[in-house]
Amino acid sequence: MIQVVQSVRSEFEKAMVGGADDLAPGYRISTGDSRRLTAIEELIKEQRQLLLSLNAHFVCAV
Repeated sequence: MIQVVQSVRSEFEKAMVGGADDLAPGYRISTGDSRRLTAIEELIKEQRQLLLSLNAHFVCAV
């Protein structure tokens, strides 16, 4: 479970830092920001599914 949390954190950090140089001045959202947010959303969905699968596996094993 610790590995999953570390993986989620690592992927989140990569997505957040990935395009920091294309941030728009004045906090306007740029195309790059939008892509990063979409990538983060997808990563969260994937990690949620993984956690649900792991939880189901551990519940069945008990």
